Amino acid sequence: MDMEMQGSSSTERFIPVTSVANDKGVGVALDIYSYTIQIVNICFLGNPQHENEFVLVNAGMPESAPMILKEIEDRFGVGAQPKAIVLTHAHFFDHIGSIIDLVDKWNVPVYAHELEMPYLTSQKNYSLPDSTVEGGL
Repeated sequence: MDMEMQGSSSTERFIPVTSVANDKGVGVALDIYSYTIQIVNICFLGNPQHENEFVLVNAGMPESAPMILKEIEDRFGVGAQPKAIVLTHAHFFDHIGSIIDLVDKWNVPVYAHELEMPYLTSQKNYSLPDSTVEGGL
């Protein structure tokens, strides 16, 4: 399969890859948990031993909502949902790929830096990857 990114805008491209850390999580601190989906990490900010309130940082890759939901259930309990979702940036292939599925499930606010809004709304595209660096990844 051709490894070229697919999609019509820079926020809709994805690369079909995975890592050996896929579907593994690690507690970075008592209230910071990093979970790997394919090649990216999402984070849960919140202590599952206190009130089960947490914030989700990033929304992973496309089609990863079921993995995110299962990890949240395992960590915070059945029916748990974040108080909010924070998006660090608008790369579809590794940071916002499942955002639509997640906001369809939960009625929670989604936060992003104002400079990311044109990318999140497809009004603007990121620069094309530099193919001389790591094959453009």
